[in-house]
Amino acid sequence: MRVFGMQRSGNHAVLSWILGQHDGASLFINNVKLSYALRASRHDARELRAPRRGLAPPLLLLSHEGIDLATQAPQATRYDQRARTPQRVVIVRNPYNLFASRFRLHERRGWQRSYGEGGVPMWVGYAQAALGETQPLPGATFVLYDRWVSEEHYRAQIAEVLGLTFTDAGRDQVADYGGGSSFDRLSFDGSASRMDVLRRWEHFRDEPLLRRLADNPEVRRLSGALFGETVAFSRWADGHDPPVD
Repeated sequence: MRVFGMQRSGNHAVLSWILGQHDGASLFINNVKLSYALRASRHDARELRAPRRGLAPPLLLLSHEGIDLATQAPQATRYDQRARTPQRVVIVRNPYNLFASRFRLHERRGWQRSYGEGGVPMWVGYAQAALGETQPLPGATFVLYDRWVSEEHYRAQIAEVLGLTFTDAGRDQVADYGGGSSFDRLSFDGSASRMDVLRRWEHFRDEPLLRRLADNPEVRRLSGALFGETVAFSRWADGHDPPVD
């Protein structure tokens, strides 16, 4: 199973959850690059054995982060025909919360915030694919992170589509890859459902970079089609909500 997602899309939350729904042995390889043959380092590979071994075939879970779906995903999946049932999962997050998390991460690391803005065209490609406007990965299962976070029945549906046994195990885990959450780091490990991940944009409502994102008509169209808009966000994006001092 290959999982694609942009940095700070909630990739590791979903990956931990997928592993939690699998009954058999599994091998997870993080951050698989396209520039070298697949190999597992001590940091990137983690073998997990579920208590009920043997109830499901072994799972090889590969994480591709920051891969452009249109230009790079076909290269990543060119060997999938060797698998009996290749599965591709694409994670898409609300862009305003996604880029707020990227801004906070880059802030923590001393990078320029504008560095995080460079992924806007890639996000547009992910969103267009999720809406079926493009098909860079035919047959892929799209996971809308915001719904995955807030709706148990949606997680159950995703598990069924992927052929997993829904238990919701791993839902509250915060993986330590990348330092955990951009805002909360590892402080909510074991209680991740308490994190306010759907309102990250509010921390950067006075940030010009986020305003430019809200003023991008294609981003707003795609985001509205996938996730809708809260009243608070709509008022801010439309200029009716004054900045918070």
